[in-house]
Amino acid sequence: MPTSVVLLRGVNVGGHKLSMAALREELASAGFTDVTTYIQSGNVVLTHSKPGSAALSQSLSERISALAGYKVPVTLRTASELRSVVKRNPFDASDPTKLVVWFLDEKLPPRALDSLDVDYRDEAYKVSGREIFLSLPNGQARGILPVALAKLKVPALRSSTARNWRTVEKLLELATT
Repeated sequence: MPTSVVLLRGVNVGGHKLSMAALREELASAGFTDVTTYIQSGNVVLTHSKPGSAALSQSLSERISALAGYKVPVTLRTASELRSVVKRNPFDASDPTKLVVWFLDEKLPPRALDSLDVDYRDEAYKVSGREIFLSLPNGQARGILPVALAKLKVPALRSSTARNWRTVEKLLELATT
């Protein structure tokens, strides 16, 4: 059975609470197996027999939103897709808290970030596939690029979710063991 990494957007921030124990129970009762969560920010690794990532993503979003009581967008990656993300990282990962990956549901259209008009100093980004890699030498909390990207009127960014490199590596470990 395939293994998927499920990235939830907006849980356990801004007053949107979701118990990871309740989430694991809900997903197990829905027929998913090997359900594991990592930290409280909405990271799930599970196995399933459901085909199609779009249908699976929609089904998971509906089920998790009903449990949470608010809309929870879901982004999926297979274990092999996450392995590819790790291999495609163009930046130094020696401090995993200063490297962030934005996971998108779809590739950005050409020139989608052309209106990114901000002085982001020593920060850098690279779009690769359905991910945007961010190098944030001053950390994510003080980053200029994440705020600027979030303000863009690009549909692919609206349902995206970001994870720091430590989380990406841990999720890959969980998905491949």
